[in-house]
Amino acid sequence: MLRFLLLFFTPFVLGTVEVCGATGPQQGLNGEQAEALAGKVEEHLAGWLRSMETDFLDGIGASTYFWGTTPAGVSFEPWERGSLKGRRSSAWNGPPIGFEDWLRAIAELLPQMTFAAESKSKITGITPDGDRGFVTQVLWELSEQNRCQVWIRLEVSWSAGEVPRALFGQVLSYAIVEVDKPMFVERTHGVLGREPEVEAAITLGGREWATRLDDGAASAWFGHQGMAVGDVNGDGLEDLYVGMPSGLANHLLIQQPDGTVRDMAVDGGVDWYDDTKGVLLVDLDGDGDRDLVATLNHFLVLHANDGKSKFSVAGWCAAPDEAAFYSIAAADVDGDGDLDLYGTRYVTTRYGESIPIPFEDACNGPSNHLFLNQGKFQFVDGTRIMGLSEDNNRFSLAASFEDFDSDGDSDLYVANDFGRNQLFRNDGERFVDVAAELGVEDQAAGMGVSWGDVDGDGDMDLHVSNMYSSAGRRVSYQKNFHVSAEGAALQGIRRHAQGNSLWIQGEDGRFTDASDSAGIRMGRWSWGTIFTDLDGDGLLDLYGPNGFMTGRGRQTDL
Repeated sequence: MLRFLLLFFTPFVLGTVEVCGATGPQQGLNGEQAEALAGKVEEHLAGWLRSMETDFLDGIGASTYFWGTTPAGVSFEPWERGSLKGRRSSAWNGPPIGFEDWLRAIAELLPQMTFAAESKSKITGITPDGDRGFVTQVLWELSEQNRCQVWIRLEVSWSAGEVPRALFGQVLSYAIVEVDKPMFVERTHGVLGREPEVEAAITLGGREWATRLDDGAASAWFGHQGMAVGDVNGDGLEDLYVGMPSGLANHLLIQQPDGTVRDMAVDGGVDWYDDTKGVLLVDLDGDGDRDLVATLNHFLVLHANDGKSKFSVAGWCAAPDEAAFYSIAAADVDGDGDLDLYGTRYVTTRYGESIPIPFEDACNGPSNHLFLNQGKFQFVDGTRIMGLSEDNNRFSLAASFEDFDSDGDSDLYVANDFGRNQLFRNDGERFVDVAAELGVEDQAAGMGVSWGDVDGDGDMDLHVSNMYSSAGRRVSYQKNFHVSAEGAALQGIRRHAQGNSLWIQGEDGRFTDASDSAGIRMGRWSWGTIFTDLDGDGLLDLYGPNGFMTGRGRQTDL
């Protein structure tokens, strides 16, 4: 318990902090000053903790177990679903309390844990508080591996002056979830054990391979590789195709009856060594088996399946320039009975050269393309004739087809990293962008799209994966930040750091932002997410992977 408390207060317990410049917190902060305060809060933690009385910390302890009593002023609502159980509280109901009393109350909120697998805190805001000082908003997460997770949102008040000190804290919300047994069990080695080269290639990651392989374009080490699931040999078991960075072979992992896999990429003719970002396993020729589409640079390469996991290159779709495709979506958009393909593109050349301008509403990216299936693996570019060439210059990372308006055809949502997203309604012969009209432009760092009926009312709702930036939130809401920006530009900049979005469709077809009430905003640097029923209770859960994870800071013996 002692170690938990020490980890817990890492980002926001303050000893001595110098407020730089004549403009103190009481007069409003600019971004540099806000970040200086946030940095010093973290920097001075270790020394402050060592100065505390050890017996005080030891005496706090976790005097109550999770299912026991709770401190005065805290009310919980229990819930249970399958093997999951927990309690949630929407707010701290008591008044602000003294700092030591607050520390003691937080300790009592924590369950009895024996091992801290992860502890992560984020300072999500710094707000001037008149002559009294300033307030920091904090999000803290703590997890015990495979057993328990805790989320606490806090506000901590600090004194003004050259040596501000922590005065008191207030819990805004608190939630905890426990499991009787793990929902998932790590099985990477058990599944890939027969294929040590595959296991090494997949599990070592970009940090290891980037220094060992020649990739002059430096474009393959950002984790944009795609995966696709499908039964490619007709045995009733799902198989997996994994795209890899330049210099590493792609993998065709054929599932065996015992749950392990064998890599058949060489035998299957799909062991490409080119940087492979998006992949799909879909039936392009209508013969009942899964064909393969892989993005190789600015080509969508089409592979015909013989039904027994043997593939041959049957054609390709090419972009008009060399900007690479990143993701692919498939649907029958023209109603002729076969699948068409939509490919998104992100940068015109490579990272560091293709700069979005302005970054919150960029329109200087490469074009996406819709390819219409003509049969026998022949495709034509239908982007212009289907109405998708207008405003077709975003930095697109993901797209998803769905009949959101229930009129019998496939509509298209496109997530753009640096600007407004697009919802193209399929009106039969042409697509029309209705994102602004229906309220789902979502001007943020769009990276993934998932459709699902979240509220069970029979229509499709929408989740968009976006980057969550605590630094962006701290800086962009300062009074002196970007004072020359117009209202719309400033709003767009702030929105860019806010995190994921959940849009609920109403009876009139318009969407309402339910992100905050649903608790899905902070997904870290979210990439693709999917709706799926993880616990078998008939309700859609949400799974989201993350990229660009923050490395661990300097370790301190406490």
